[in-house]
Amino acid sequence: TTVTFLEGLESIGGYSFENCISLTSIKFPQSLKRISNNAFEMCTNLQSIDFNNAQIELICENGYAFVGCNKITSITGYENNDKLLYDDESGILYMYYNNANNEPELRISIVKAQSSDKEIVLRDEVIYAYDGTFYNQTNLEYVKLSNNIQVISSHCFSKCSKLKSISFPDSVWKIYDFAF
Repeated sequence: TTVTFLEGLESIGGYSFENCISLTSIKFPQSLKRISNNAFEMCTNLQSIDFNNAQIELICENGYAFVGCNKITSITGYENNDKLLYDDESGILYMYYNNANNEPELRISIVKAQSSDKEIVLRDEVIYAYDGTFYNQTNLEYVKLSNNIQVISSHCFSKCSKLKSISFPDSVWKIYDFAF
């Protein structure tokens, strides 16, 4: 199933499409500004996301909007949004948020399926790995965390059944329950 949202839509609420296993493709309208927590959680057959040059201001604060969507192979239409940063090498879409001090902070928003890649290296700007960031990335074997990462949240690496090695820099001060 392909969902193309109509222009005028500004926000997609929490849990709106949770467990829509028939969903394979999404095209957002240019008017979209916010995707809330768990909006597309466990859409396990989702393969393609087109941001359609939307000037999205927020993809949920907890990083859980696309948790469990581990078949994503195409992320497009983000290039003209200065809040979004896509790393081709790792297949990760990052988003800049303003933290409590109103300073920009880079967070992981979507992890693209990497069927042949077994290793992920996080950018040094990342200081927090949010809930479910790499949930069910079954091919993931090696992770190099950023040199500045401080927190690894719950279920961040849950169900990464082939994970063999992860490097923890001295900057890590908290690992939440059920992180692995």
